[in-house]
Order: sequence, then structure tokens, then C-alpha cells
Amino acid sequence: MIQNNVNRVLKLLAAITIILSVPTMIASIYRMIVPLPFQNKLYAFWLVISIIFAMTGLFAFVFYKKHYFTH
Repeated sequence: MIQNNVNRVLKLLAAITIILSVPTMIASIYRMIVPLPFQNKLYAFWLVISIIFAMTGLFAFVFYKKHYFTH
């Protein structure tokens, strides 16, 4: 019984960690002081933000469909 609850909690924490790591990785890449694509374009910020939201939403949707957030 206790192990079943621990399994559910760890599964939920793993899903949340994966979802939150996506924007962190993308932001970390764009924070480096190296030449990047679209660096001098006005729409670069919104492009990166859009990619972050799309990837985060995709991972959240996949985990939702696999019932990671429900008990």
C-alpha cells in the first residue's frame, strides 16, 4: 500500500521535472554568449518564448494523456 503511493508520487514528480526542464534547457542555450540563430531579429524573443510554451505544452499533454497527473 505504501509502496503504491510512493510510486504514484515519484511518477508525478518525474513528470513535473521533465516538463519544467524543457524551458530551462532552451533558456540556458539562449543565455550563452555565442552567436545564435535569429539573435539580431526583433521577433527572436517571442519566437523563443513560443517554442518554450509549445514544447512545455506538448510534454504536459503527453503526460496528461498517459494519466501521469491523476491517481
